[in-house]
Amino acid sequence: MINLENIESRFNSIIDSSEWRELESKFKTADEVYICCHGGNLAIARHISTDLTRLTKNKKKITTPDVDTVAVWHGDFNYESWLVQWLDLNIKRRYNDNILVLGISSSGASPDVDNALLWANDRKIDTALISGLAVDLPVTNINLDIVHYYMGEALTLLLAYELLRSSGYDIPQLKTIKNANTDIRENSFADEVKNIGIDFDGVIHQCSKGYYDGTIYDDPVEGVAESLAVLAEKYTIIIYTCKAKPDRGLVNGKTGTQLVWEWLSKHDLSQYISKVTAEKPRAVCYIDDKSLKFNTWAKCLKELKQKEIL
Repeated sequence: MINLENIESRFNSIIDSSEWRELESKFKTADEVYICCHGGNLAIARHISTDLTRLTKNKKKITTPDVDTVAVWHGDFNYESWLVQWLDLNIKRRYNDNILVLGISSSGASPDVDNALLWANDRKIDTALISGLAVDLPVTNINLDIVHYYMGEALTLLLAYELLRSSGYDIPQLKTIKNANTDIRENSFADEVKNIGIDFDGVIHQCSKGYYDGTIYDDPVEGVAESLAVLAEKYTIIIYTCKAKPDRGLVNGKTGTQLVWEWLSKHDLSQYISKVTAEKPRAVCYIDDKSLKFNTWAKCLKELKQKEIL
């Protein structure tokens, strides 16, 4: 089996980052998006350009070089400047319009893409780069942090549709699948019987000093690795935690979600986790050290008094 590099957790970590929120903002306001890339990413970019333009009903014009342009322009211009020439021709000095230049580089080492982004930056055009590795450029950099090229291509495609969704557009499902959302059923979505929601502090992370300095400083709760392994065989595990709230301040330059994923990886627990969120997930049950099992309000109030909460 190929290495999927924890693609779902990687995806969730990316869309929780401040860099991703910057890209979302730029994409929402853009009327035109120019995607700069080369090699295998051109095929991905061509699909993104065509499909997202269609799904926005042409409210956004999304463009990338076609095969003929690449073949001809590589002959007329050198490798490092051909994308700059392509942008210059297409934008035609409309530097104050709502334009986004989006670079894609799986390797993170693409001089033609870098130069195109720098050219756009010099003209005060919004820029962003989706790259396999972090780059040192004055642009919004979405670092995929990957090992394989195919992971870059897969994540780039997923992130393109997430940009579309977060901008308020519908993502269509297969036409051959009947829409079951209108049916009367016990569960709102199928994942309500596949997920288990687990609190982080006090259940997975010992958190013996409370918030302390905002870092995730403690050891795993005893038995958590073995228990997560058992649960993961049957359920999708989602961690819900206040650490993932967007209004939580950065700690050492990182969001709470990033800190949680780093800690999980450090203790070899990330393999069991599908998502880290601040929201209550749809789930078959919730495991939380602060929860009360609800039966009736009378019993609930009685228990709260016994615990001296009331």
